[in-house]
Amino acid sequence: DVDFFACRSAIMTRARSCCGSAGLMSCSSAMAWSYLPAPASAFARANVSPLGAAALAGTSYPIDPARTAERLAFERPFGNSLDAVSDRDFAAEALFVAALTADHLSGLGEDLVLFASPAYGFVKLSEPLTTGSSIMPQKRNPDAAELLRGRAGRSIAALVAVLTTLKSL
Repeated sequence: DVDFFACRSAIMTRARSCCGSAGLMSCSSAMAWSYLPAPASAFARANVSPLGAAALAGTSYPIDPARTAERLAFERPFGNSLDAVSDRDFAAEALFVAALTADHLSGLGEDLVLFASPAYGFVKLSEPLTTGSSIMPQKRNPDAAELLRGRAGRSIAALVAVLTTLKSL
């Protein structure tokens, strides 16, 4: 159990105190979904062999899709040849998992920035996670947490770009 109490906020207004472990556990439970079931289920849906679907309507070559899927360690062969060659959901699902993970990490970065600020003062980040200010050398800026907070936008933008492209295919 983390032995500090932190005043949590609601819409950037201090709300009520809770133990530090509650905040850390909320982050870990959100991340557990992003790291475990979501990638596994996305991989399972993408682990389909398209061999034998050809360009879209199958092939006249004597290919056994079930045998090639097994030999190449795919989970299963395709069920529909059109879907096998035109489905791009695997890309959207992979990017969704990445964007959601980045969003959770962004929330952790936001908490660290707030909790390390003089207004809150709940945590003190170690020197490797901070940089000195050019004007006030005694001030430590939580750059690692700021970068963590700010990078989610790229993952979310990549997801939106792929979804927009898939809409047009």
